[in-house]
Amino acid sequence: MLRIILIPCTVLCILSICKAAGIHGKHVLELKMPGVRPKQNDQYICFAEKLPSTTSYIVGYQPNASSHTVHHMLVFTCTLPRLVGRPYDCVNAARVCATQESKIIYAWGRDAGGMRLPKDVGVAIGGDTEAQYAVVQLHYTDKSLVGPDGDHTGVDIDISSTRPRYLSSVFLMGGAGRLPPHKAAVNIDVACSCHGARHTGCTESLDTAIHPFAFRVHAHSLATQITAYIIRRRKWILIGTQSPQRPQAFYPIPDPDITVLPTDILAARCTYNTTGKSHTVNFGSTRQDEMCNFYFMFYVGANDPSAGRGVECFGDASPELSAAFPDPPPLPFFNGTEGHHHHHHEPPAVPHLKMVSWPTKSPSAGVLQGVELGQVGGVAVHPVTGHVYVFHRGPRVWGKESFGFANDFNRALGPIAVDTVLVLDPTTGKLLTSWGKNLFYMPHGITVDDKGNVWVTDVGLHQVMKFSPDDLSKPSLALGTRFEPDDDQFHFCKPADVLVDSAGFIYVADGYCNQRVVKFDPSGKYILAWGARGAVHRPRMKHDLRVPHALTMNADETRLCVADRENGRILCYDPSIGRLRTVSTPPEFNGQVYSIAFSQNPAGFMYAVNFDDPTGSGGAIGFTLEEHKKTVLATWAPVPAKHFSRPHTMAVGKDGSVYVGEIGQGRLWKFQDSKMKAAPQAQDEAVVGAINIASDHVVKFTGAGQGTASPPQEPSSASPDAATTVALQTAASTSVSVTTDAASSTELLTSSSQPSTTSSKPVDTSPAKATSPALPTSSTSQKVTVAAVSSTSDVPPDTSPTPSAIDHIPSVPVVIDADPEHSSLASATEGSATTAGGFFSKPSSANAGVVFMMTFLCSALLLIIVFATLQFCRKNKRHQRRGEPLQKLIGLTHRNERPGGSEFKKLQQEVSSSDSEGF
Repeated sequence: MLRIILIPCTVLCILSICKAAGIHGKHVLELKMPGVRPKQNDQYICFAEKLPSTTSYIVGYQPNASSHTVHHMLVFTCTLPRLVGRPYDCVNAARVCATQESKIIYAWGRDAGGMRLPKDVGVAIGGDTEAQYAVVQLHYTDKSLVGPDGDHTGVDIDISSTRPRYLSSVFLMGGAGRLPPHKAAVNIDVACSCHGARHTGCTESLDTAIHPFAFRVHAHSLATQITAYIIRRRKWILIGTQSPQRPQAFYPIPDPDITVLPTDILAARCTYNTTGKSHTVNFGSTRQDEMCNFYFMFYVGANDPSAGRGVECFGDASPELSAAFPDPPPLPFFNGTEGHHHHHHEPPAVPHLKMVSWPTKSPSAGVLQGVELGQVGGVAVHPVTGHVYVFHRGPRVWGKESFGFANDFNRALGPIAVDTVLVLDPTTGKLLTSWGKNLFYMPHGITVDDKGNVWVTDVGLHQVMKFSPDDLSKPSLALGTRFEPDDDQFHFCKPADVLVDSAGFIYVADGYCNQRVVKFDPSGKYILAWGARGAVHRPRMKHDLRVPHALTMNADETRLCVADRENGRILCYDPSIGRLRTVSTPPEFNGQVYSIAFSQNPAGFMYAVNFDDPTGSGGAIGFTLEEHKKTVLATWAPVPAKHFSRPHTMAVGKDGSVYVGEIGQGRLWKFQDSKMKAAPQAQDEAVVGAINIASDHVVKFTGAGQGTASPPQEPSSASPDAATTVALQTAASTSVSVTTDAASSTELLTSSSQPSTTSSKPVDTSPAKATSPALPTSSTSQKVTVAAVSSTSDVPPDTSPTPSAIDHIPSVPVVIDADPEHSSLASATEGSATTAGGFFSKPSSANAGVVFMMTFLCSALLLIIVFATLQFCRKNKRHQRRGEPLQKLIGLTHRNERPGGSEFKKLQQEVSSSDSEGF
């Protein structure tokens, strides 16, 4: 009896412990590179791992990657990869697998995060499925970013042996076309029907309902939004919408209950802005080309005949359907962290800004050559060189005589007869150059764009002006009408600030009279305006601006924030459409905020300064705020005064330095994060923290900077060579000479189950956003293989030779050589290749505690079972000891034996004795 109970309980406990430990139920496949070092820029490298011999199911992905090193990562499944156990060149999806059945199951880029599939949903792999290998493909845009020990980028794939109720696949929608220049909105529309034998535009027939649960968009730098719909009985049902410039992640479907029926039409629209282009933009895989991709993960029942089968759609929408597209929905709110991967990063520490000395020399050295600093209207930092630009008013002071009743400037004052733009060295504070004499009347805002153009606002001229670095004597572009204040598309009224994004779009805080924000295209053409145009036009609304005084934009350019000066609050908008996102009114501002700026290093914060209190006794300080909620985390100010004198403007350098300009005493302060290495101390301790410029001062505040990779070069599409395919099926251990053309490297985000032809349309590849290499944003989009849009397409065919076999030498970084002179690997090594990961290489990190708890509970359960069994046996024995005399006693009674007889008394004593032992 004891064995019957103990054996199954022991087996049950052992199985529970093994399942928790990952020995039976869940595993993690470490799919990563074995220390590769790319030989050239824009190189694509693949590495394959064998999947389990029994059918298993992927339930999640956790990337171990950084956009500093890798541009993108794709994960495919193959029946047979090109090579096993060694990394190899793979310029597109057709070169990932030895046959044409490659299937993408996961994609990563721009520091996107991992994902977990919904409960009871998985991707079938191994066993008797076609997915016998998992292949990771990495795109290295800059070989110098890979360290001497090689790269180990990869992804942890969570795998379960438990069969889910539903199986997942990917549905890809792709479009193509030609984009005309000088257009604020150009649409490329895709539509397809996948029903039965009548399906058009789909690679597979859709014969059952499918259930989307996550979506992802992709295009190049001109795309502003991609949206997909289900069309059912003329009703448009949103699948999802997103900006391609955000992290390349799978986002949840907004409505988790939507279903795609076989009879539905699927449609997608990609929207582009080509106002900065002077020529037609083609579709293709290079940085100069564009892409249009929307793809979503979906699931069906595990027993459905179509389970595990992906679908691709490349149908063009008809003119009638394009005309029926709804207006684009607003982009989902993006807080800057959604879709990002934070597996290896701790939250950044709050910067504590302290005043530091600036410059390194004593003021008596004359480093600013006697230039007198007036009221500081604006300050900016060159995004590439880090030079500090100061826009000051010299001897001019904004007073009562400056403007008339109708905001007309007093022209009798004339232009300012001194240089009003000073360019300073960010480290020493030395005056590098100055200009602007007799150009300006009342300087205010200043910014420097990615190309080094200097943009300024002059509230006296009522204009915004652009100065090319090649000619600072006159503006190359002027917005607004000289000396004419007004509120239409061609006029400003005392514009306070200007900001230019990486695409060249211009944003103006038309602050003192019109109280609005105005957006222009790169050529200066008016696009839209928002805010308020004053009480004379309509009653003031809740979120109307009252002197929009400063502008700042976050790193991924999804939020344009405005310092609403007289309301003492910060309003953030979607810069593409001017839609209000958030309103923050920290009480610490004391009713006014004059300037704001996003932090660059560390990211995740915003800085702000308020003004003197109403009594004029001072009290203005600086604030460090949480970037999204705008809660105040810290305050800072000059020492020893512990407050500013009418701070008016601020800017953040690429190294994290914070510059604050005053109009009270004409000073520029610089602050630095106290945890960083401080700037060199001034030799004259009497003037630490200040530099005299004639009768005025300049001083410095900082946080840390980090460089970024240069934008990657886009590859061209490629089609596989049939002979190469056959040869590589048997070349897993054979060294192959290879010449790889970097221009043909691509990332293919589609299944290659159909033959590759020159008429197929482009699929997901992401080029880097066109930014300066010195800018602090290193995240880039993803690339893809694109074939010709038509027979006249200029995308070259694939001329790359057979991909090379790359041996992995233990403890020696792998070098993938694309140079034909060094590409022969026949003598590279005679040892066998080693793999980088392995199916059972690592149990889930969350299982350690579970294993301990299961072991403890099982042990306790076994002890309880043993104790209960012993007690049962003991009591059963007592039953037996009592039962025999009792039966005899009953028998005597039946035979009418006298109770007083000797035998009767003896049996009665035995029964009583057994009762005294307890039952």
